Amino acid sequence: MVDGSREPAANKVVHAPSWAGTAFWIVVAALAIHCAISSCDHDEIEHLHAAWLVVDGQRPFVDFLEHHPPTLWYALAPIVRAFEGELQSAILICRLLNLGALVLSLKALQRSAGRAAPMATLLLLGSWLHLRNSIEIRPDPIMAALCSAALLAWLRYLRSGRAGAALLAGACAGAATATLQKGAAFSVLLLAGTFLAASSSHPWRATTRGSMLFAGAAAVPVGAFAFALWRAGMWTDFWFWNFSFNRFAYLQAQVAVLSPWSTLGVALADQPLLWIAGLTSAALTLYRFVRRDRRAEPARLTCAVIVLGLLAGLAASSFPFSHNLLMIAPPLALLGADLLEESPRATMAATWICGVLIAKTLIFSTLYRENAGHRQVQEWLLAHTRAGDTVYVPPPYHPVFRRDAGYFWFDASLKTALLQQICPPAMCARVLGADQRGWEAQPPVFVYLPPGERAWWPARWRAVADRYRPDVDVPGLYRLPREPVSARGVPPGCEHAGAKCLQ
Repeated sequence: MVDGSREPAANKVVHAPSWAGTAFWIVVAALAIHCAISSCDHDEIEHLHAAWLVVDGQRPFVDFLEHHPPTLWYALAPIVRAFEGELQSAILICRLLNLGALVLSLKALQRSAGRAAPMATLLLLGSWLHLRNSIEIRPDPIMAALCSAALLAWLRYLRSGRAGAALLAGACAGAATATLQKGAAFSVLLLAGTFLAASSSHPWRATTRGSMLFAGAAAVPVGAFAFALWRAGMWTDFWFWNFSFNRFAYLQAQVAVLSPWSTLGVALADQPLLWIAGLTSAALTLYRFVRRDRRAEPARLTCAVIVLGLLAGLAASSFPFSHNLLMIAPPLALLGADLLEESPRATMAATWICGVLIAKTLIFSTLYRENAGHRQVQEWLLAHTRAGDTVYVPPPYHPVFRRDAGYFWFDASLKTALLQQICPPAMCARVLGADQRGWEAQPPVFVYLPPGERAWWPARWRAVADRYRPDVDVPGLYRLPREPVSARGVPPGCEHAGAKCLQ
């Protein structure tokens, strides 16, 4: 073997419990039902609407605000086009695609992770947080599945030295990076862990060869992605929003909306066995490496570096949401499974604990709801607007299939404030000017201001609020009267005409 890692001896192969296969497909069925009945996360509506704007002929970053790579939106565009106006059907199909990616990822883990595979799979099936985040409509689930595939292929290379495994790992990592730039951080940590292991066992030649193959294969999808952005005239704006803006907003601006410790606390409460066993194994691996203990296997050390490096990034972020744990879960599960498999008693106890946690997953698949009430707002807006109307409605309440009044269509107050601190003068003038012209040329017929979420309100609301009237049907919704409103709040000529004049 290239790294000296253990392969399970014939008498030490760990078999999954008899109920594991049935439990796997029951969980998949429960998640499929959850895809159909669950309400939406803020980001799911954001990405669906971005896909619809692409269908509408608009360019991300240039014509509308976004700060994620556009790969997902162009991939979802045919689905959004096919289900125009049928929002729940579009949501269901997109979620089922993510569920399919999750199933493939877990099956690959079962086939490729050696003796740790059965326990690692059970640990992940017992994490509702991981499963729920894996089916949400955002770039992270696809990126995380590709990162998991890259890790498994790379661990195969470390065991076998086969060039094809290194090339596959690099191609998956490059595709992950083209889907979401976090994939680049995963790739750097993967190679860093490998070279750290090589510093102890000295297989420098094989490590360098594999890393070169990995980097070369990763460059292909990343290069194709960059070329497509350049051809579409989006490269400069893409780079600003995805790197300059994100670096400032996430790492420098100090606008923390959530503590990383609360996110990690929820994850620990959700699947304590995964986190306790995984982090213990990571710490033990690093300790063994420092002590030059041969039990510090390169595969384990690579996983430990990935887990601890990504956790450090989460702790430094101003927006440490739980979907950022998706990349961490597979290597964490491999570490935890390796540790638990060292003791038959621990294996037996962990198996039944995972069974209880999987039962919890089934319950949550039926009962869990997020952003209750957003569907009613979406359906009301779709019913009371026409195809050419513009709106200002932040996700998750946005009706998806309606145009926006200006450039800043979500988190407008927060994003505008952050942008003004770092953007070059020419870009500020162009972007802020485009937003203002949009509101003036075709003001939104409806503005929705979610109570308690002022960061989601339009930045220019104070300047235009006197033009709008509160809607009696939906609290927080404001309607633009069809005629200009006078200083007294009544359209000119309607002072004595009664209520019908306002309609």
